[in-house]
Amino acid sequence: MGAGRFGINLNCVEMSTALIAIDDSEAAIRALQYAMAAYDAIQIINVQIKAEVPIAVLRIGQDELDNMQLEHGRSQLVPARKLLVDAGRPYREHVTIGDPAAKIVEVAKAEGVDAIVMGTRGMRALGNLALGSTSTKVIHLADVPVTLVK
Repeated sequence: MGAGRFGINLNCVEMSTALIAIDDSEAAIRALQYAMAAYDAIQIINVQIKAEVPIAVLRIGQDELDNMQLEHGRSQLVPARKLLVDAGRPYREHVTIGDPAAKIVEVAKAEGVDAIVMGTRGMRALGNLALGSTSTKVIHLADVPVTLVK
């Protein structure tokens, strides 16, 4: 690219990338809107907690159960996809199964993102201490900044 119109070396301009955790909450969409304004590149992720229903009761195999969960995760990304497409923003998406905090941090590391952005569900401090929240776990596990959006 070389020097830009104002003498700025465009070869050294780095794009910032954020990974946004998306679930079915309004706070997740607000987090995405925040990230779209603050970061150059967007990646979205939905993590489904591994189903713990006895397979014998469902009469389906684990692979089919996993596929159902992944499809549900993809469906939870629909509002985020629409927002991104309507804004003309390219994005990458990830849908996975496992512990949400661990998977969010795992994908953030693998993708080399600059930050993680998440919505909060308004859990009170006492509930957060007793149960632990995904956002609290992500903050402790992540090597990049984590922004929580109400």
